[in-house]
Amino acid sequence: MARTVSAFALAASAAVIGIIWAINGGLDGDIAAVAAASVLSSATLVAVTLRHRLRRWQLEADRVAALVCRNGL
Repeated sequence: MARTVSAFALAASAAVIGIIWAINGGLDGDIAAVAAASVLSSATLVAVTLRHRLRRWQLEADRVAALVCRNGL
């Protein structure tokens, strides 16, 4: 849970920094900063989601394997 929160905080802070940078620059060519922050936050969200799903799938596979071994299916 702490890693998920820290990854979310990293993504959110990157997006905020990019937006502030673009606003302070008057949007003169600093759109790249916003785009970079957006890509970074999206990539972080994908990584966190994938890690969570892989962990959940592994737990489900372990549960099914235990059921199969116990019942001799």
